[in-house]
Amino acid sequence: MIEKRKATFSQGGSSFFIGVAIGAVGLYFLGTKHGRTILKKAMGAAEELEKSADDLINELEKTVEEDFDIEAVTETIVQKEKQLLKTVESTNMFSVMERIKSVLPHNQKKSEKYVSKNGVIVK
Repeated sequence: MIEKRKATFSQGGSSFFIGVAIGAVGLYFLGTKHGRTILKKAMGAAEELEKSADDLINELEKTVEEDFDIEAVTETIVQKEKQLLKTVESTNMFSVMERIKSVLPHNQKKSEKYVSKNGVIVK
């Protein structure tokens, strides 16, 4: 029973100290002039990074629009799909059976059936 209390206290204590550390950092950045200055610089850098990222995305979109011919790519995809469909159609079971039938001779003799009765083969 004593061990359970120690385990609970150590788990609760670590959460408490993490909360105290986060609170102290927040108090430093929001409560002191030096902390607010650092926070303003960090926010300005984040905004500049956001602007440069937006500019980079816009440039990339323009480059892709200029260099990328969507009609040619679409035509290539359509051609590849048609080739794939021909391949699938030529390998399905029905077409394989039709090919086998076309290769076999059509004028085959009917096979005769033989039955064995009491050790004697009867037609």
